[in-house]
Amino acid sequence: MMPKIHISPDAQQHFRELLNEPARSGESLRIYVLNPGSREAHCGIGYRAAGPLAEDEAVLPFEGFLLHYRPSQSFYLDGVRVDYKDARRGGRLIMKAPNAARLPEPDAMDSLEERITYVLETEINPDLAAHDGSVTVERVDEQGRALVRFAGGCQGCAVVNQTLSGLVEKTLLAHIPELSGIKDVTNHAEGTNPFHTIRPNPQRQSSAAG
Repeated sequence: MMPKIHISPDAQQHFRELLNEPARSGESLRIYVLNPGSREAHCGIGYRAAGPLAEDEAVLPFEGFLLHYRPSQSFYLDGVRVDYKDARRGGRLIMKAPNAARLPEPDAMDSLEERITYVLETEINPDLAAHDGSVTVERVDEQGRALVRFAGGCQGCAVVNQTLSGLVEKTLLAHIPELSGIKDVTNHAEGTNPFHTIRPNPQRQSSAAG
């Protein structure tokens, strides 16, 4: 699929001016996503040296310049919008990449681990991120259980068992019924920054009230 990338007229003019500089003779642009499909995803545009297309390259033509991209990143680049603002004060590019941090929805041909990862990243980790935590799948064992590993604020958290059964297991089994269960393989003793819930002390409340 060819990604739909919108570059505003002001941004296109900015790129043409950059590429018309003598030092950029023959160069074009490339757009890319670093760490696609993750919370660390980042979309950027850089220069590309003159030369033939590589096997994993494709081109989008714009007026006065070419924009190179990798077809394998088409999903993450689809819907990107590029604008250029504040030209009188030096100018700055504004990029919005709505798909950069998303995962493409798996299909029946994808592995069980890929389908589990999709559910974890789209349904579970956004909630755990509020506590600086996350969970990933290691593999599916011979009993059909998903072996998961917690990190960040969830590693060593006092309520991780509730998170495992009430959120992770419940959500995964609802989306992937062929799983027989979920098993936590995290070494919680090695957690360095667990999330703690501060609860009131009932005895202290009682004495204060008395």
